[in-house]
Amino acid sequence: MTEIHMVKQIDNSRLVKELDFQKTRECLVLMILAMACLLVLLFLAWQQFEVIRQGYEREELRKEIKHLTEINRQLKLERATLRSPQRIDQIARKQLGLISPSFHQIMIESAPEAPQPVEILIAAREGRGMDAPSAGFRALPWPGFRTPVSGWRIRWQSGTQGVTP
Repeated sequence: MTEIHMVKQIDNSRLVKELDFQKTRECLVLMILAMACLLVLLFLAWQQFEVIRQGYEREELRKEIKHLTEINRQLKLERATLRSPQRIDQIARKQLGLISPSFHQIMIESAPEAPQPVEILIAAREGRGMDAPSAGFRALPWPGFRTPVSGWRIRWQSGTQGVTP
């Protein structure tokens, strides 16, 4: 027995699918929620990686601080060794050929006298004092000091009047 199958061609090109707005909206909401969850997970992963990275960085800085502290300790020890009076005395005697001074070579000087004050010249504007814009300048005397130019004694003057020499 032989069977015969007949194939019927159906043309669906003119059919238009009806849009289901409810399902489209549900799909859109689900996609937005999935994106939000993905962003939250990415943010949490980024935070965790930053914490780990900063931990490694902190450990590297601690190692560097420890290393620099050791170098600092060694340099202080070397400085103390180089500054030791015994070493300096040994270098002075052996390499430079210096000897200790004898008693008659030592001179004791008295304390120096206090130096005289430095000469100061102060100028003020004539007229309304220091604020006068177009007035000329005159020297103000200040007790105890002499000017280098004219020998005036100079003192501090407060107020608005100028002082003539």
